[in-house]
Amino acid sequence: MGGFNLEQDVRLEPTQLAGFPQVYRNLIPPSLVGVVSGDRLQTGDVSLEYRFASGTYFAAAAQLIHSTLDDDVGGFQRDLFTSQGPALQFHRRLSFQERSLDFSAHQLLGDWFSLGARYRLSEARLTQTYPDVDPSLGTTSITSKGLLHTVKLEALAQHPSGLFAGVQAVWWSQTLSKDLSGLAGDSFWQENLLLGYRFPRRYAEITLGILNLGDANYRLHPINLYPDLPRSRTLFLSLQLNF
Repeated sequence: MGGFNLEQDVRLEPTQLAGFPQVYRNLIPPSLVGVVSGDRLQTGDVSLEYRFASGTYFAAAAQLIHSTLDDDVGGFQRDLFTSQGPALQFHRRLSFQERSLDFSAHQLLGDWFSLGARYRLSEARLTQTYPDVDPSLGTTSITSKGLLHTVKLEALAQHPSGLFAGVQAVWWSQTLSKDLSGLAGDSFWQENLLLGYRFPRRYAEITLGILNLGDANYRLHPINLYPDLPRSRTLFLSLQLNF
């Protein structure tokens, strides 16, 4: 259940179920349609995981998320010559959908080392419809679409004492179409270095790292859902406690 703002948000279900996220504050990008509340959310997830005798772990997953909302937005009616006119209120229908495929493979190398690779493809579509607007005045429906590719390569070393270190390289590439076809997408790499220590029984974990080692900025469009990425080289320190 979502209220008008973050302070009124109420969670009735677990954050994850069988590894799949179940709780989203908003699926419809607020930077494109403004802050919304009370939207309906539907999710569908399927996953297949398998471990080979060679120490190779493979996983494949597919996800469909869909969100709809009916609300009202304000507008102005202006005379072409006098630039004067009343304020109006329009009914708006929003429909957001993202389909994604996710493949990953990890290989154990002895007792201390592992290599991993992951590829994710997501397609997002946002449709904004204004049924109260006269079609003769212009377009009453706007559709935006984005296709996002993500490739993640990583190597990790873990010592029985609890020390661990890792290196990651992540590639992002976005293509825009429909109403966004006039905008350029983006393609870039980011590299991360991690060093840390896990306490016995994993009661606590300390991690120190450098994110975005190559100092690469980016211009990803918010039509696709993606994590908050560092826009410059960033020092990172984390303390995790498990009870």
